[in-house]
Amino acid sequence: MTEHGDGYDQERAAVGALFTEEGRRDPHGVLAALDLPTARFAVVEHVLRDPAFLRAGPQGETPLWRMLARWLISLNGDRHRRLRQRFVGLFSPRTVERFREEITQRASALLDAVAGAGHMDVVTDFARPLPFAVITGVLGVPESDRPVVGDLLLTVNRGFAHQHDPDAVARGDEAADELQRRFGELLDARARKPEDDLLSALAADAPADSDDRADLVANCIFFVEAGHATTTSLIAASTDLLLAHPAERDRLSAEPGRIARVVEEVLRLTSPVSTVMSAPAEDVLLEGAE
Repeated sequence: MTEHGDGYDQERAAVGALFTEEGRRDPHGVLAALDLPTARFAVVEHVLRDPAFLRAGPQGETPLWRMLARWLISLNGDRHRRLRQRFVGLFSPRTVERFREEITQRASALLDAVAGAGHMDVVTDFARPLPFAVITGVLGVPESDRPVVGDLLLTVNRGFAHQHDPDAVARGDEAADELQRRFGELLDARARKPEDDLLSALAADAPADSDDRADLVANCIFFVEAGHATTTSLIAASTDLLLAHPAERDRLSAEPGRIARVVEEVLRLTSPVSTVMSAPAEDVLLEGAE
């Protein structure tokens, strides 16, 4: 959008509204109120795939923003490709399949733990602990460290979500520093004594350049965050939608093979990721606006 156009001003206002208390509680109300051609699904999908648009990471010089700016979703070009390959190259369908039994066992254990009570908090009792335990286990975070890592990640998330609150950002800075220290030490430990986990594979081929190493450390943290937070949101949103649409819930119970289609529809209706920042690398004509 041109910088002085009405559309540009509306888009800036919409982004600001998403970070208000009301916007965090119900972003759908903010998004539904938009009357912009660039807010349509097809346009957004085009922008996300168009190489003319670059990822625009968070801006800032404090530890929180510097760490977030190193995450894969903020990087472009060769730097993004090099780092992404370090992680993607470690996951083949065969490798992923080996975790199926562990995930099934963990899911069953979490449900068994609340079955006797006859009620549960879906997020606290299931949606968060299941993917968090799986992803930290795959990475190789020691079980004794996982509660602290989880709390630190929540503090980082609050710092980002409440970025207009200096106290929340300050706590996010401290958490970012502590997370990077911990994961740096874990990589060093795996370099000295490898184990059967992802951290060991990453440490075996760790970059010598200090800046590239900082990228690697930051993205070990991003791996945990992206690997569990999105799944937590998906499980919670799926449960909420199925409770609100009992006919669909009953149909899924009768036809469990439809689960993949249901997940796709949930992702369409309420995505775990509501904000992705992009900026054009050159002048672009998009829906009649430049």
